Amino acid sequence: MPSLLIPLMYLCNPLLELASQAEKQRIAESRQGMMFTVDFVGADARPQGGQIRVYVLTMHQPHRLVEQRTYIVYTQTSGCVEDVKNI
Repeated sequence: MPSLLIPLMYLCNPLLELASQAEKQRIAESRQGMMFTVDFVGADARPQGGQIRVYVLTMHQPHRLVEQRTYIVYTQTSGCVEDVKNI
């Protein structure tokens, strides 16, 4: 499964820019018969500022194959992505 949310060069960019890059990759992958959905599960404030955000990424492949991955996105107070973990 492509790491849709983890391009390291984008970890210093605001969350909206990261989401934009993920959407562009999703569109490119859909041309190959794959479809991605990203569901926002929830967010919680971090004591030092920023948020911990949880997403579920589902990849639908041809022939009804489905894979899911859960990602935790840590943001800074500025809104920039600090880290992304696949759990």
